Amino acid sequence: MIQLDGTPNKQNLGANTILSLSGAIAKAQAQSAKMPLYQYVSRLLGHQTNQFQIPTPMFNIINGGKHANFNLDFQEFMVVPAKANTYTKNLKIGVECYFSLKETLKSHTASILVGDEGGFAPILYSNLDAFKMLEEAVIRASYRVGLELFFSLDAAASSIKAYTSLLGRPY
Repeated sequence: MIQLDGTPNKQNLGANTILSLSGAIAKAQAQSAKMPLYQYVSRLLGHQTNQFQIPTPMFNIINGGKHANFNLDFQEFMVVPAKANTYTKNLKIGVECYFSLKETLKSHTASILVGDEGGFAPILYSNLDAFKMLEEAVIRASYRVGLELFFSLDAAASSIKAYTSLLGRPY
């Protein structure tokens, strides 16, 4: 489909169309081969093993950048549970931290509106303030940063220059 589209940015067929059709075709091919989709994709990638793992989830809980008022430089501030946990435990940690962040933001009289990507979109003074809110929320949820939970960013670096100029900040 990429070849059929013929553009470097998928503008003829559109990225959403290509993704949707690719997913539907892969699902149909997996069903035809009588195997789960994840095994079919693994085989396409040339993996010979039947050892599969669910990746460690990353929970987007603060939105910034283009997805929330442009007041934070980064698009997503995320919490990442330790890899050693089960998926069920990691999901529990992520959900508890999300709701703990809501209470933390309320206690600082910050907005608890939700951004385009599902994280909270508070008006904060700096990126550091976002990390401080995350740290406080993690502690409030009875977890330890750097041991049971870590922070991650989706910087969306390709759009930083575009929107920092809108804020009057130097790039």
